[in-house]
Amino acid sequence: MLDDKFRKLELFHSILTAKRKIVYNSETLTEEDGTLFDNEFSYSFKLNGHKMKIVQQQNTVILSVFYELTIDGITFEQLMIDGKIEFINILYDFI
Repeated sequence: MLDDKFRKLELFHSILTAKRKIVYNSETLTEEDGTLFDNEFSYSFKLNGHKMKIVQQQNTVILSVFYELTIDGITFEQLMIDGKIEFINILYDFI
């Protein structure tokens, strides 16, 4: 929940094809093809007056990939800790 409204932001990432897709409330914001082991993905956009950014992070020790979402320069995790945003559910999907 952001600004007292439920919003659905989805990130799809195929490990096999490196394709990434970001969807907001069923509307595709971006769809990009990558290369295998591509670990430099970043996407910035505005959403209802907020500056949003999704950046791919990588743990090279265990070869895992994760993404960090920032809203107005503050990490999603910190906004949850501060009680400024409510997290409802996470769904992992592979394309």
